[in-house]
Amino acid sequence: MRLQLNNLPLGVGLGRVKQSGNNNQAFGENIRLELQEQINALRQEIELLKSQNQDLQEEINQLKGV
Repeated sequence: MRLQLNNLPLGVGLGRVKQSGNNNQAFGENIRLELQEQINALRQEIELLKSQNQDLQEEINQLKGV
């Protein structure tokens, strides 16, 4: 199972809205939070893949008679 990252690539559309002052901070914080969500989703996917890999390795060992 592959997780779908539901956001556009970083930088898409960033130049469309002129930002200034505190808006830049809020905008940057939103990007940081979005990236953190994507990082967390990728970490979860890695853990799932590790678990699937371990299950497959155990199955291979059983088939080999190890």
